[in-house]
Amino acid sequence: MGFFIAFTFLVVGCFLDAIPAIIIVGTTLQPLAESVHMHPVQFAIVSIISLAFGLVTPPYGLCLMISCAVAKVPLKFALKDTMIMLVPMLVVLAACIVWPEIPLFLPRLVSPEFLK
Repeated sequence: MGFFIAFTFLVVGCFLDAIPAIIIVGTTLQPLAESVHMHPVQFAIVSIISLAFGLVTPPYGLCLMISCAVAKVPLKFALKDTMIMLVPMLVVLAACIVWPEIPLFLPRLVSPEFLK
């Protein structure tokens, strides 16, 4: 179910900015995450990682387009190098879904009473 949530945020992130996507899709998928006993912090981290893809992938790709405009580099050249970095990002996203201990490690270290 975590992969469905990530896929939904990946698709939505390609067409919508992160804040509206969190408000619209996050509130819709949050009960689904609760029903499969996904921790709310894990749900939030998986959502944010998934939405980060939308900032560097077309058609929305706001960060990619702004950085290309500032550097005066054609989008097709920057996109080729960006696609290489998407593979490790997908691996990290999959690891956060499969092993919930990864995204919950630091919050448990800082504030263990909060994550009961």
